[in-house]
Amino acid sequence: MTNLFERPQKVAFLIFERFSMVAFSSAIEPLRLANRILARDLFTWSVHTMDGLPVTSSSEVKVTPDAALSELGKADIVLICTGVDVEKLERPPLLGQKLRALAARGAILGSLCTGTYILAKLKLLEKHRCTIHWENSRAFCEEFPHANLYQRPERLTHMTCAGGTAALDMMLMHIAYGPVGGTGAGNCRGQSPSGHWRGQRRAAL
Repeated sequence: MTNLFERPQKVAFLIFERFSMVAFSSAIEPLRLANRILARDLFTWSVHTMDGLPVTSSSEVKVTPDAALSELGKADIVLICTGVDVEKLERPPLLGQKLRALAARGAILGSLCTGTYILAKLKLLEKHRCTIHWENSRAFCEEFPHANLYQRPERLTHMTCAGGTAALDMMLMHIAYGPVGGTGAGNCRGQSPSGHWRGQRRAAL
């Protein structure tokens, strides 16, 4: 993964039908705010779907991606964003192949909301601690009994979080480890609708 001091870090979002708009927007906004606070591009981002065609969120908002997943050449972080009925989503061979290739090039793989299910199904979470939306946690543990499920946003070699604004906390935690630091990440949170973030104490340690 790129050191945040060297060049802008590229974050790629892979969205699927009925993805969570609140998790998606909560993950992007901290990146924009970090760029604004330091008045330079710490992060760039792109949005992808499997086939490059628009998908509709669970709130019925249609989003047009920048490109298909196959066109993503390199990224520092790849975040899978899904929502309801994640178990019914198709997982073509290209998905696993592309994610493994990106990880081999140094990308951090991660997920928003229920996207952890996709990573687990593709066996990309082996021995990694993870989390998932609370509504899916029981079924997830039943299907993946050896999964190391944890009920907090994670930032290790993988980045996973539950639904809603947990995505905001996860991204602020990641930002806090860069040049913005815990104070800068707190400032990003201060410009968001909620006045505090759950990773603030951990980032200050």
